[in-house]
Amino acid sequence: MAIKLTTTAEDNFGQQVTLTDCYCRVSEINGNKTLISFTVDFFSSDKSRIYKSEKHLFAPSVQDGATNFIQQSYIFLKTLPEFTGGTDC
Repeated sequence: MAIKLTTTAEDNFGQQVTLTDCYCRVSEINGNKTLISFTVDFFSSDKSRIYKSEKHLFAPSVQDGATNFIQQSYIFLKTLPEFTGGTDC
């Protein structure tokens, strides 16, 4: 599971650059039933290099029938403004 989107990032010179068709993948997840911390990596469209990584936090659902914490991480990402317009891939 991953999300594909076009976003911006700051390069090594402090300039904002557009990253087209990034492949965004949850790479690390830690936590417990009250708080999940995860890292999402932004890869080039061919997945050959990582442009940037971001850490996020959310309170997971532990109700019967809830999806696993990795899937919940992607669901959480889709609620953030910077992931608006992203598509599942």
